[in-house]
Amino acid sequence: MAQREIIGKKPQQSTDRVKRKRGFSPPPTAMHSIKSFCIAHGISESFFYKLREQGQGPREMRLGSRVFITLESAARWRIEREAATVARPSDIAFERHSAGRSKGISQKRREKWGAPLLATLTPSGFSGTENP
Repeated sequence: MAQREIIGKKPQQSTDRVKRKRGFSPPPTAMHSIKSFCIAHGISESFFYKLREQGQGPREMRLGSRVFITLESAARWRIEREAATVARPSDIAFERHSAGRSKGISQKRREKWGAPLLATLTPSGFSGTENP
């Protein structure tokens, strides 16, 4: 080995090693593992399992002992999570603002944050009415 280094020859690779072409990347898969799902959605695996326990996780597909989440299921899950978040935006903003404070709503806060919005999901989209 030292001899080859001295004269500048490269050691040859064994024939059982597969050479990869530059720029080659494997085709994208049609599903995620739990780990890749969490990476793709920016959540931790422990948070994923917490959501699953609460019944708020994506639908899963099992192949043998492995668990996968299809891309369609992931998209459906994102839509459901977004709908749950968008349903009452003024309530969410107000709760964040008044966390840890008394439950009474002062007139000043009501003017700043608005009345809570009662939204319902209809086939044509969201319809909302203000709660006085």
